[in-house]
Amino acid sequence: MKRVGHLLERIAEPENLCEAFLRASRAKSTKPDVLAFRENLTPRLAVMRDQILSGEVPVRGYRQFRVYDPKERLITEAPFAQRVLHHAILRVCAPYLENKLVPWTYACRKGKGRLAALDAAAEHCHRQAWYLKLDIRKY
Repeated sequence: MKRVGHLLERIAEPENLCEAFLRASRAKSTKPDVLAFRENLTPRLAVMRDQILSGEVPVRGYRQFRVYDPKERLITEAPFAQRVLHHAILRVCAPYLENKLVPWTYACRKGKGRLAALDAAAEHCHRQAWYLKLDIRKY
């Protein structure tokens, strides 16, 4: 695999962090954690930049809750600042990672997703004479 350099500096660029904030806050602009982050946006992004460049980003404050749709699932939600960081990392790293993924990976990829995965599965089912049907309980 070819090595890519200077990724941390690119992730920590103010323009990247600002765009990451906009993406993380999309459709959530009225939530209290987003409003609180926005209140001091410039200083918070500056602190985040310093943490990224120093390699000392605190990772804590995750919240867990259960949803039932239709089966029980445990969801772990990152604090808003961590979601901004996730977007900042993906904006820089996704193009390099995308080239390395196998073509039948559908989760969290632009132009792919649940419907594309279902279409591909249906197409593969018609090509084969045999298939395995299974249910992995509480995977």
